Amino acid sequence: FILYNNYIIATKNFKENPLFGTGLGSHPIAFEKYSIAKHIKVHGFNLNSADANSMLLRLISETGLFGVIIMFYIIIKFYIKRDEEYETNHWLISNGILIMILLNLFRQGHYFLNGFPFFVLLYVYNYFDYQKLFESKENSEEVDSLPQTETN
Repeated sequence: FILYNNYIIATKNFKENPLFGTGLGSHPIAFEKYSIAKHIKVHGFNLNSADANSMLLRLISETGLFGVIIMFYIIIKFYIKRDEEYETNHWLISNGILIMILLNLFRQGHYFLNGFPFFVLLYVYNYFDYQKLFESKENSEEVDSLPQTETN
C-alpha cells in the first residue's frame, strides 16, 4: 500500500508540474498534499514519505520530465556494449553498474543511499576510459598501417 500511495503522490505531483517538477527535496510536501492515507491514523502509512520508495518515482515527482530524461540519457549514452574486436572488461563494469543504478531507481528513493552518486560517476568514468582506450587503439592501428620508409 505504501508503494501504491507514493505512486499516486508522484503521478499527481507530476500532473501538476510536468516539465521541471517541484524541486529537489519537495516530495515530503507533495506527500502531505496528495497522500491517499493522510486521514488514516495507523502507524506506518507515512513511511517513506521523504523518499517515495523509489528513486524513479521521486525523480518524476521532484524533477519532472527534465530530470527523468537526463537520468535516462545518462543510462543510454554511457552504456558500453560488448565488443568482440576490442576485448576489454569495460562492458562488464558497465553492466554491473547499470544493475546498481536500475535497482536504485526502482527500490531506493534516497539520492545518496548506498553511494548512488558514486555509481553514476563511475558509470560515466568507465565510458570515458573506454573511449580513451578505443581512440588509442585506433591511433596505433593508423600508425601501423602507414607505409614504412627506409632510412639509411
